[in-house]
Amino acid sequence: MSALLEVDQLAVQLPIGQRLRPVLHDVSFTLARGEVLAVVGESGSGKSMTARAIVRLLPPGAASSGRVTFDGTDVGSATRAQLRELRARRVGMIFQDPRAAINPIHRIGDFLTEALVRDRRMRKAEAHERAVAVLGEVGIDDPGRRLRQHPHELSGGMLQRVMIASVLLAEPDLILADEPTTALDVTTQAEVVAVLGDLRRERAMAMVFITHDLELAAAISDRVAVMYAGYLVETLPAAQALERPIHPYTEALLRSRPELSRRMAAIPQIPGRPLAAHEATGGCPFQPRCSYAIERCAAERPEPVRLGGESVMCHRAQERRAAGSAPVGEGTLVR
Repeated sequence: MSALLEVDQLAVQLPIGQRLRPVLHDVSFTLARGEVLAVVGESGSGKSMTARAIVRLLPPGAASSGRVTFDGTDVGSATRAQLRELRARRVGMIFQDPRAAINPIHRIGDFLTEALVRDRRMRKAEAHERAVAVLGEVGIDDPGRRLRQHPHELSGGMLQRVMIASVLLAEPDLILADEPTTALDVTTQAEVVAVLGDLRRERAMAMVFITHDLELAAAISDRVAVMYAGYLVETLPAAQALERPIHPYTEALLRSRPELSRRMAAIPQIPGRPLAAHEATGGCPFQPRCSYAIERCAAERPEPVRLGGESVMCHRAQERRAAGSAPVGEGTLVR
């Protein structure tokens, strides 16, 4: 598959106080057409900032370096007109909180059809018909009536479906889904994920799916990218993410999730606290919390190592791969 999206050593700094502080460090990955990449990590790891940087939706005063190429176009040097075209037609973004993204005084129909009428010069009647059809595709009942309603009249799950519908109306090649299920109950989460999965397969769209949930990430994606303190510490096939990850942070995330299949006296926790990107100086950013750390980890930052279909930012990557790494629930590698 040819690469639709290429991110090469992307770094972002934001103004905090009187100085610029890093929030992303040298993030690199590719995404093929029709492929789904799930991005996982704790809050503050840089997941959402990565998605926003892809389409240059950065806060005022932000500075970035590296290169983002979408379908052959260098996003960093794109003109305003090219960026508008990119955001309106080629790349769609589903935000975490639909109530913050949809104007509360506009009807759902206005929200969905505005871009079709303005950007695509579609007749209002045709745009209305298209909106009704897409609302039906995302599982909203009586879509004609929903178009006449305001956002406060719909549940959180239905509003998220409306957000998905607004993206699908643009028929993009890439969807950036920024934790689209976080604010929903478990049942609605499953329904929204199923809708995204079905539509992705039917329309052959690529997707970057951001989530805290590693199990969900593995279920919906082809590959999983794990972020910590602004670094991309591991990228691996989804099938391997829940079995034998190599990076200690990925393994620690798996161990700290509850399981229905076995009794647990207590859910294991990752010791310490997650570092902000600007605090990650010197050695490996995960070293203070890592049970596999050695002296080298504190003194020297590891470079990403290619291991077959994986990329791992760990000094002990080769050693852990040779040892098979520790399956979740089956002990740990002896230091």
